[in-house]
Amino acid sequence: MSRALVVAMAALILAGCNRQDETKQSIDLGDKRVKVGAYPEAVRAYESALDGSPKTAEVHYKLAGLYDDKLKTPLNAIHHYERYLELAPSGGHAKEAKTAKADCEKRLNASMKTGGFMTTAEAARLRNENEALRKTIAELHNPKLPPTPRVPKPGSTWLKRVRPSRRSLSSTTATGRNPRTSRTRTSTNSAART
Repeated sequence: MSRALVVAMAALILAGCNRQDETKQSIDLGDKRVKVGAYPEAVRAYESALDGSPKTAEVHYKLAGLYDDKLKTPLNAIHHYERYLELAPSGGHAKEAKTAKADCEKRLNASMKTGGFMTTAEAARLRNENEALRKTIAELHNPKLPPTPRVPKPGSTWLKRVRPSRRSLSSTTATGRNPRTSRTRTSTNSAART
């Protein structure tokens, strides 16, 4: 039993070492990409090195600087500055990260006030389109069945009430009046036409 435990621990240690090697290689690749100006490739390399552990706080700081200085996307820079400060609150770059994050927030707020990412007309169009899509989705989730047509049962009196009997049509007088309804024939015909 202890032999199996030793083998399992050795496998975990080797897997951990392998992950550390991959992380170091990704960071080195990111550094090389930054030097030659291939910033999107550097971002991908750095992001592949992230694992959420405090060991990768420096990678978050590098990504924040890259997004802030080179790619000019303050929103992404803010995210990575925050992650750096969460993972290493008293790290070597904590003071610079706080200052840079505040600067990015100011620039982001300023860009939002001057029109932001889209015009007001575009925002209104998108809002209307989203509302229409929500209605369509709601209708698809809760389909309303059309009302079932009312079909008379054989032998029911429903048809007799709808259709006038032949007797009532032939019982008009010479004056054109029906003694049962006291309507003139012309008024019955004009009512039927409309």
